[in-house]
Amino acid sequence: MEVKLKISADAVFAIDKLLQDVYSVASFPQAQDAKLFLSISYDLSDKFNSKSRSIVKKQTLFNEKKKYSFSLKFHESFALEKIIYASLDNVTNDHQRSILKPIADSLNQKHV
Repeated sequence: MEVKLKISADAVFAIDKLLQDVYSVASFPQAQDAKLFLSISYDLSDKFNSKSRSIVKKQTLFNEKKKYSFSLKFHESFALEKIIYASLDNVTNDHQRSILKPIADSLNQKHV
């Protein structure tokens, strides 16, 4: 089962930054699920990091409003939602927070 996600370049960069911070700060639940979330977040981080690097190489003024598609497996989208919700308090940039919250909300709606 896959979850489709169409997001802007700013959202890709915000998620990439958030997932890069997961390497240094474990802000999600520290129970037995911690290794599971870490493993999934590393895979997600690689996916979003490679996409953000390719966007930086190709981006021009004419395609700044372009949406980028991601096809996430159900467990990846579930973990991404939980990581975003758990890490929102640690995000200091209000612009990134305003981008991340609707993404987490839309992922939540797709899981219901």
